[in-house]
Amino acid sequence: MGTFSSGGDKSTIKNYNNVDSLAASITPVKGLPTGFDWRNYSAVTLPKNQGQCGSCWAFSATGFLESELIRRGTADNSLDLAEQFMTKCDTTSYGCNGGYPFAAADFGLKNGLPFESTYPYNYNYNYANICTSPIIGRTFNDIVSSVGKYSSSKKASNTTIATYLLQRPLMLGVNANDWSGYAPSKSQVWSCKSSNSKGGINHAVLLVGYTSSYWIIKNSWGTNWGLGGYIYVTKSTSYNCGIGLYFGWLTNTLTPVV
Repeated sequence: MGTFSSGGDKSTIKNYNNVDSLAASITPVKGLPTGFDWRNYSAVTLPKNQGQCGSCWAFSATGFLESELIRRGTADNSLDLAEQFMTKCDTTSYGCNGGYPFAAADFGLKNGLPFESTYPYNYNYNYANICTSPIIGRTFNDIVSSVGKYSSSKKASNTTIATYLLQRPLMLGVNANDWSGYAPSKSQVWSCKSSNSKGGINHAVLLVGYTSSYWIIKNSWGTNWGLGGYIYVTKSTSYNCGIGLYFGWLTNTLTPVV
């Protein structure tokens, strides 16, 4: 399981520590739909597998950037960017020892990312000159966008999270201490222990949708885990694995698709 710390983000990342200012920073959607799923818009790439490496932060950021390019209409959901490059070259983070998804997304925006086919993911292998070779993949040349983050001991409301989610998939921090017990054959909707829902954020994922009762989350433990690589987590704030304490987006707003 990947781990990450909540500190160490680059100064270009905007921090929102107040729930009220966060909600006011985006035009609210009147009458939020009861359910929404970016997969229905072909805007989410396939779940991947980080293996025995604490690189969840890189998979969260790369999945976010893949979805962002699809959302902008410059790629389709076959896009596959290289987590290997992110893991080895983003010096803000610590490779397999954890990292910062928001800073990693900022790194990808500024530097671009190679395709997975150029540097296939293998956390035990050091590609020669991977961090100095010209990037043959996708560049962003993104001047107007920066990464916004919410990081607080007070959870953002489900309405606030959903409002941001209608703009684009979101990088998300969770407490995944008991996710190994997720068994969709018994119950598709997972409830964490209350003690694991108050804090202790230690895993980075991608939030891609919701229903009236649960969040739809893309994980990075392979497609044989969970529901084809996904987990559905209850929206009950007492048992939601810490959802609402730590999530990230881009500061430029988009017209919601609904």
